[in-house]
Amino acid sequence: MKNIAVSVLTLLLSTLSSVCDAQAIPNKHLKECSLKGRTILVTAPENYSVRLCDAIKKKGGKPIPLSTIETTINPDDSAILEVLQNQNKYGWVALSSRKAIDAFCGCAIKHRYSIDSLKVCTMGKDTEYMQQQYRVKAAITPKEPSPEGIVKALATIPGTNGQTIAVVAPNIENLTEPDVIPNFLSRLKDIGMEPVKIEGYITRPTTAHSKKEIEALFHKRRIDAIIFSSATEAEGLAKLVGGNDQLNTVMVACFGPYTAANVKKMGVKVAFVGTNYSSFEAFVDELCTFINHQN
Repeated sequence: MKNIAVSVLTLLLSTLSSVCDAQAIPNKHLKECSLKGRTILVTAPENYSVRLCDAIKKKGGKPIPLSTIETTINPDDSAILEVLQNQNKYGWVALSSRKAIDAFCGCAIKHRYSIDSLKVCTMGKDTEYMQQQYRVKAAITPKEPSPEGIVKALATIPGTNGQTIAVVAPNIENLTEPDVIPNFLSRLKDIGMEPVKIEGYITRPTTAHSKKEIEALFHKRRIDAIIFSSATEAEGLAKLVGGNDQLNTVMVACFGPYTAANVKKMGVKVAFVGTNYSSFEAFVDELCTFINHQN
């Protein structure tokens, strides 16, 4: 009986070891995944592109930061001031981008308003940024880092029905407005809230790059992929190169499904859509695996 027990135990340990080894393969693959020799064009504004480029470098890739849009704080802060002066009316504020955080919190500091009575919604890493830069804690940071994630989180909170929520959004100049914010406002209405759009910052095509400079990147240097974190970046790049033809000669990667949907509407082929877009590091991990599997 003793020999049988030993044999059974040995078999179980061997089986367990095999299972553990099999489960370790994906993690090992992700850890060893490399972007060495890959050149990736990053079109995000500077406040995002720095972190995205760092994530690419950590994987051995060569990022080319080339912001195709610029975002600036709206000099007319009267709409934000109206929210700050009537905090008893606005129970909630949605800040769905870093620039929205800068616009709203910066205005509060400038005009010496406390926002302690407001419940603020943010997404992903921007929650940490807001707390570190402005010492403001988010009331909601949804698991899904998207406007729809905010809607789903708000829908689970009792008492939000009928409450007014200020949505700090961009004023889009000389670009097509993606449907992200309009859909966000519509979905907030669906759960019984009363959204008010506040144009806290401005998004416009950049004037920092010439068409000749951009075309040289496509003709003289091999670009393995372009990363778009918003559809406005894709449109901004298309304007710089004179259309979508150049964009469709390179692998296009989008930060998430909402960006991808709007980029596809432009007629641009999207090869990769991130499913883990809670951070740039997670996105680049996925992209790295995808690119390596193409070979």
